[in-house]
Amino acid sequence: MLSDVESAKVESVKVESAKYESIKSKFSSVYLLNRRLNLATTDTIVEAIYTSCKQKAKITVSNYNVHAFNLSMLLPQFLAFQQNADITVCDGMGMLQGLKLKGVCVSSHHRVPLTLMIPKLLDKCERHKLSVFLLGSKPQILETALNNEKVKHPALKIAGHHGYFDHNDPVENQTVIEKINQFQPDILIVGMGMPLQELWIQNNYQNLKALVMIPCGAVIDRLAGLVPNSPQWMSDMGLEWLFRLMREPKRLAARYLLGNSLFLLNLFWAKYHDFYSIQTSKNQIKEDIPQSNTNQVIDSKTNLIGTKINYS
Repeated sequence: MLSDVESAKVESVKVESAKYESIKSKFSSVYLLNRRLNLATTDTIVEAIYTSCKQKAKITVSNYNVHAFNLSMLLPQFLAFQQNADITVCDGMGMLQGLKLKGVCVSSHHRVPLTLMIPKLLDKCERHKLSVFLLGSKPQILETALNNEKVKHPALKIAGHHGYFDHNDPVENQTVIEKINQFQPDILIVGMGMPLQELWIQNNYQNLKALVMIPCGAVIDRLAGLVPNSPQWMSDMGLEWLFRLMREPKRLAARYLLGNSLFLLNLFWAKYHDFYSIQTSKNQIKEDIPQSNTNQVIDSKTNLIGTKINYS
């Protein structure tokens, strides 16, 4: 027999599971080289995050772009975080093209760029009185981002802490966690860059009193006005990476020039491997059929084409 405390915990897990299932039902899942992605529009994801907050369901919302995909091929811990995230959106045209190459039917509406999603999410948070905590970036950049958002969203409850603290120092790390928990945000946005932000959430998840946790890369820098968005026409054509590369060639050359090539290589290798496996299977089937005089016949009852084998 379970104790009252254990029974309460079991019941709580059941409730959380039911809440999550209602959220998850809003979009479908697809796989690219065994990496799960949720197909949904930006508005659908924002609504799912809002629903999670209202239902008090604790979730993580992650994303895949080409850089994240490449990291998942190299870092098992990062891959584990991505696979365990409750929602994993497709952030980047490269991922959509990869899915199309594998035969998945997708459109540009399934691209959920964080640069678009986070501002929409902050708008909704202000309207529905949800609180937000920003964790990441340099102290002065974070302050600028917070001040900008307080001007844009005067009714939004928002706070933050910079990302330049020693994550491996238990005392310093716990101080940051306590600051977050005192604020008790509905949404925690972590912008420390991949894979550090994902691993930090993974390592501290159980101790954080936030409902929705979102690793978001350079979004805090964008909120501060430090990093401009690419022109709309470049974004529509999937060339946002080129815009960023032109602005920061030294820092991003390896990520985009080598990273994009590695991504394509992995996709083409997987496609070739699938094709080779199919051909090998077909050849094996042929080898298993006895070498004999065979004639195709049609079953009069089923209209199915079969093979008549004459052993002589």
